[in-house]
Formats: sequence, C-alpha cells, structure tokens
Amino acid sequence: MPQSTRLGHKLTRLSIAVFLYTLISLVSVHDAYSAQGDNVALNTNGAVATQSSLFTSPRPTANCNDGVFTSSLPKDECHTSNNSDNEWVDITLDSNRPIVQIKIYNRTNCCTDRILNSYVLMSTSPFPSGSDSASLAAARAQADFEFQILVDQPLYELSLNNQLGRYIRLQKAGGALNSTGYINILEIEAIEGPAENVDLSIVKSASDESPSVADTVIFSLVVTNNGPDIATNVDVVDTFPDGLGSIASISHSGATGAGNTIAWTIPSLGVNSSITLTYSAQVLPP
Repeated sequence: MPQSTRLGHKLTRLSIAVFLYTLISLVSVHDAYSAQGDNVALNTNGAVATQSSLFTSPRPTANCNDGVFTSSLPKDECHTSNNSDNEWVDITLDSNRPIVQIKIYNRTNCCTDRILNSYVLMSTSPFPSGSDSASLAAARAQADFEFQILVDQPLYELSLNNQLGRYIRLQKAGGALNSTGYINILEIEAIEGPAENVDLSIVKSASDESPSVADTVIFSLVVTNNGPDIATNVDVVDTFPDGLGSIASISHSGATGAGNTIAWTIPSLGVNSSITLTYSAQVLPP
C-alpha cells in the first residue's frame, strides 16, 4: 500500500485580535508519495486499467495491472478480441507520479510478437480516445515519454529518469512487424522512483487582522516549492479556531473536514512556483 511522509514540513501561526482574545490558526503542508520501488500501476494502489471502447475483451483489462502471475496464463493475461492496427490499452495511475521504470510482461508461452511495432507512451494528461492513426499521432505528440517496441522479447524494462506521469498507454502502430494485430500481454507495471527532494514553505495572511464580530475575513495561504525537484500531491491542512465560522469560498477544490480543518491537495507544483489558496470565514461572538 502507498505510504506517505513529510518533506519540508513547516507550521505557520497567524494571530487575529478579536475583541479580548486571540485566535490561533495552524497550517501544515507536506508532500505525499508512495515508497520508492512501489508498483503504482497495481489496482491496490489506486490504478485503473482501461481499454478502447471499440474493443471488447474476453478477459478483463484489469488483468493488465492485477499483480498476479500464475501458470494459468489465459486467466492472467490481458487480451483484446479485435486486431485493428491502432488499438490500445491504458493504465491510469491515481495521480501524477515520478516514474523510474515501466515494465511490460509479455506472454511467454507463445506469441510474444503480438505487440511488436507498438508504442509505450506516458503523459500527465489523458490520451485521446480515438483508435486510428490520427489518435496515435496525437498521443505521441502529447506524450512526455515514448518507446517503440521493435524487438520480440518476453519482458520490456524501460528506464525513465523520475519522469512525472499518470497515464500510460500501449498503442499499436500496425504494419508488417506484428503477426496478429492483437494486444495480448500479461501485465504493465509502473515503478515509482525516490521521493521528490523538495523544500515546501507556506505563508498565511488575513484580509483583516482586527475584525469585529460578524465581519468576514478572507484568508490566503501561499504555498511555495523552493526546489530542487517538482513537488507532487502536496497536502495542505489549515486548522481554524472555534472563533470563526461560516467557512465559504474555498479555492482550488479545498474541503472542510473534522476538527475545524480545511484540506487541499495540489497535484503538481513546479520549482520556485507558488500557489495561493483562499477561503473566507465569519467572526463569531465571543
């Protein structure tokens, strides 16, 4: 199962004078990721195997990332039932992940050439849904990683340098290299690399530091990634005091939670980049 840790963890306090007492707000920020070496393409790690809607499968495409290997190959393989030149299989991870290796386990009992002249592609955004040469060209154009399978072998281990990605596609290009046109493989794995080396900082401010009862205060949290790596899946949690209520206008898909908290997840934050999270609250009577 994925694990999480805290990198560049910092706490920030903001004091707001409300009549005769002070309200203290705590903010935490950390970068979450799976343990190094995890196969984040597993169903148990939140990944989903999908397939072109134009093709039905006699065996579920979830077999492409179920983590099961037995001698009963027909049970564990991922097999499309059509053989169009540009059919594809997609693996969608739970979020953008730093990937160091993609593994494709081919069939070993026969027919390893079924995926010859196919492209292995990875992107941070969804690939097009078409299944023709134009869709392949568009998928290749948007991909951040590309590898063409030209050698018949049972296992492909493709090295990436902590490349950030969420969508992995195996798409056929057709042609004489392939003898059947089917996609028929055992499994696709995506191995996550070491956690990002990031220094995250946060600064919180309020539109009014001396509000009156019933006033609305807008809070701003500026999260900055000081590098040296891109930060992914950044979790920000703000705990507001009992003296505030009517929380509203939470930006960037943030949500309230138990214990007077507001939480955000930032999918990706570049080096030396900042994002401003905001929400409003009303000052309650003492």
